Amino acid sequence: MHIGQSVVIITDAGNPIGKAVALHFASLGATLALVDNNEVELKKTLRSCRKINKSSAAFYIKYYDELTISALFQQVKERFGAINILLNTWTGTEIPHLLSPTSIIDFNNIMQNSAASFFYFWKNGG
Repeated sequence: MHIGQSVVIITDAGNPIGKAVALHFASLGATLALVDNNEVELKKTLRSCRKINKSSAAFYIKYYDELTISALFQQVKERFGAINILLNTWTGTEIPHLLSPTSIIDFNNIMQNSAASFFYFWKNGG
């Protein structure tokens, strides 16, 4: 597979790591589907990528639940025809305070929700 002929989804594209990855793949000529739940930073990344390669689009998603991710993959396929590469640059969530009365429950909820989004992306993209 040639990167320049690939459609690449980059998650959390508004954070510094996601933006760096997006700029790299833009320089290789890939078509980019930039995804983030931070609309302001997502638009900044899109503008930067389009200076290098016009084949980029931003997909703002508010949540990382299964329904939203399924809709995202459908939108990307409708726009670009295919998805070849998924780069998940999600950097994580802050861990709850250890001495909080609900720290174990909070930690479990964060881990469960975070892990679920990885499976949703895989299920829809794989």
